[in-house]
Amino acid sequence: MEQCPKCESKKITTKGKLFWFLLLLGTGSILFWVGVFFTFFLIIAIGLIVASPLAFLMPKVNQCGDCNHSWIEKKKEKAASA
Repeated sequence: MEQCPKCESKKITTKGKLFWFLLLLGTGSILFWVGVFFTFFLIIAIGLIVASPLAFLMPKVNQCGDCNHSWIEKKKEKAASA
């Protein structure tokens, strides 16, 4: 199990691609309804909704539950079997 590089805690949460997608889509949806009354928010909402599929290009991010330090998850290397 991975540890926090700052405080060496094991209370780690991972935020993956689906988290970022739903965050962008949900925020865009809420701002869309606010944008019905305020046009400025409607423009931002449409931008977030259109950009939400780009979240699948983002790397996974780990966050420590103790010190709130965030870092990009390192790719696990496969052991070469000889």
